[in-house]
Amino acid sequence: MAVDRRTGEIRWTSAAGTVPSTPTAVGDRLYLGGKSLLALDGATGERLWTADAVPAHAGELAATEDTVVAASDGTLFAIDAADGSVRWQADLDQGSYVSPVVGEDVVALMGSDGLLQVRARADGGERWTVQFDRAAQAPPAIADDVVYAVDEDPYACRAYDAGSGEALWDTDLGVGSEDRPAVDPETVYVANQDTLDCLDRATGEIRRRIPLDLDTFSQHGVALADDAVFLVAQRDGESGVCLDSARESRRSRRA
Repeated sequence: MAVDRRTGEIRWTSAAGTVPSTPTAVGDRLYLGGKSLLALDGATGERLWTADAVPAHAGELAATEDTVVAASDGTLFAIDAADGSVRWQADLDQGSYVSPVVGEDVVALMGSDGLLQVRARADGGERWTVQFDRAAQAPPAIADDVVYAVDEDPYACRAYDAGSGEALWDTDLGVGSEDRPAVDPETVYVANQDTLDCLDRATGEIRRRIPLDLDTFSQHGVALADDAVFLVAQRDGESGVCLDSARESRRSRRA
């Protein structure tokens, strides 16, 4: 289903036939995983292709203008965004339940038992791996050839050189979360039910810790847009928290 974000009007619906998964929009296309990996026209909902070569339950995925990346049954697939054909596939050291992330030269994903795996974007070849705590489940993030990932025991945010796997910094955050990090040009954001931690991208130093005092926290990640940080959460009966990332204050909440 596509809904006009200004009016709430339903623009179109499509019988995609997939199990619940988060859609990924790139340009004028929408990609869905689940029982099938498929592409829809974002304006009309018309099905453009189905990647029949990818097994069922492809789950969450990542996409760029030319490539869709999905993990399924212990295999990582790179799909041509134009026609749904398989560009390459590679066996994973550890299967994954969370979405991969795509950088300029690499693809990174967190395994089901906490193995951070980084593969070459061109052919799926293994670049490097790092074993986190078994409970680590949050997808990593990639920005400017650096991979950022959250561990859960001890709870920390870590940064690695995307090409070599060299550890750049490791910051103990002290409080647990299963949330993925979000990155802007200067800051790495990691949220939990109590605080939004804002880390210096270059050093990992905690610049500030913004109290959230939430009733519930969805752990679906934070989004960055228009100098604001958006969280799916609930506080005092209201949901949808928006924080001003520059002034460190809660800017608005929407019920």
